[in-house]
Amino acid sequence: MNSGSLDMLHYSRYQDIFSITYRINFKFLALQIFINENRMLLRITVDDCHELFYFLIRDCDLHALSAKHI
Repeated sequence: MNSGSLDMLHYSRYQDIFSITYRINFKFLALQIFINENRMLLRITVDDCHELFYFLIRDCDLHALSAKHI
């Protein structure tokens, strides 16, 4: 991490005061990464209609198996 722009924030008692004419623009690039830990989206074929009902309606979960229990 390059924290060169934030070095001035470490010296709270530093008394060199100057005016900022326009603005300070820090571009903190934060990406929200989607991690799908339940990868098996109905990969196991559902043989019976009542099993499809359990997947879709009762559990509200389209994943046949979660990655934790493989």
